[in-house]
Amino acid sequence: MFVICLICATKPTIAQTSASNWLADLHVEEYAGGTLQASRLLIFGVAPEGSDGIDEHLGESELPPDPPGGLHAAFIGEGLGNGLSKDIRSDEETSLTFSVKLLRDNAGEILLSWDPAWLSSQVSAASLEDAAGGAVLVVDMLATGNAEIPALVNEVRILVNLQTYDPQQDPDAPEFYQPGGCGYDPYQDPDAPEFYQPGSGGYDPYQ
Repeated sequence: MFVICLICATKPTIAQTSASNWLADLHVEEYAGGTLQASRLLIFGVAPEGSDGIDEHLGESELPPDPPGGLHAAFIGEGLGNGLSKDIRSDEETSLTFSVKLLRDNAGEILLSWDPAWLSSQVSAASLEDAAGGAVLVVDMLATGNAEIPALVNEVRILVNLQTYDPQQDPDAPEFYQPGGCGYDPYQDPDAPEFYQPGSGGYDPYQ
């Protein structure tokens, strides 16, 4: 089983991105001897009305039982039955886990691909790893757009964190106190007109 995880910046004080209602494509292809045998498209994302279950109003529907052979890919989890080809979660959570099951013919080689530029516009970090926690496979999904899945891996994870780091909102960052930052005080900035106004550090009533 594959689980896909998008992991964002770790500072909890940083504001969420405004990117709710986004969808990302995950292309699944099976090759044999360098020749494409089959392909599937999975879609994951977030929306205010998304949930961990099957959201029919968002176009999610349970897939039929696993076929006896060939390529099969699906998001899986509690309450998802045989799995989904589209999994949309709530944007109220700061981190999300999408689990993906992959079945293939014995000789099949699986390639996963996605658009790293698009993911970068929605989250601050994303990683793809095997279900064992990266013991076999770890990929930075913002640095590259594809990953070859080892034959012994049948599950992967995608972790998604909907937070993004903004140093202008971080009291521990120098940018917090610079122009544009939340801690900036023009009355203490000699380069700002306010510095020379009443109540400021540079105000001189005799001048």
